[in-house]
Amino acid sequence: TLTLHYGYPPQPVTVNSNATNCFATVVLTHPQATDNCGIQSVTNDAPPQVPVGVTTVTWTATDNSNNTATITQTVTVLDKTAPVIVTPTNTAIDACTTTIPDYRIGLSVSDNCTSSGSITVAQSPVAGSTIAQGQKITVTLTATDQSGNVTTSSFDVTRAVAVPTAVNDAATVCAGARVVINALNNDLANCGVLSMGCNSKQGGGTGDR
Repeated sequence: TLTLHYGYPPQPVTVNSNATNCFATVVLTHPQATDNCGIQSVTNDAPPQVPVGVTTVTWTATDNSNNTATITQTVTVLDKTAPVIVTPTNTAIDACTTTIPDYRIGLSVSDNCTSSGSITVAQSPVAGSTIAQGQKITVTLTATDQSGNVTTSSFDVTRAVAVPTAVNDAATVCAGARVVINALNNDLANCGVLSMGCNSKQGGGTGDR
């Protein structure tokens, strides 16, 4: 009589996938087999690389008379590896840019099981959020794979400060007067002239022209 057993009810096996692959290399404990005429072999049909998910493995014992007996065992492979984000470097935006760009565009992100196009990436603050001149904001990118693993990456974004500009153009603008480009606030300086007027005359005479 050919009998295949573990000495206890077959126990399911749960392992994590390899960190860089979407599978695991699993070493299973052989069940015990007994037979009155001797055992020829005990084999299983587990793949060399067990994929993420649940796999049912069948053990088969063969005796010296080629009689067989089978028993099954479940192997569960979990994906516990978080995505990898190539963190953008701290960056500066020019004074005329009033909102935070969308840094998800062109972001390099990868995962052992989920394709880059299927990884969900969120940005905080969201693209389009206002940033003041001279302000530094920490932007956080959060990537989530299809197994729910999450990773975050942060970097700083600083908006430059515009400097109001004064110019002199006696020939074409104010005929000898000093011309000053004025802005009511820093957001307009160097980002579009709000007003232009002629201050004191550089030669003789008085008053603006």
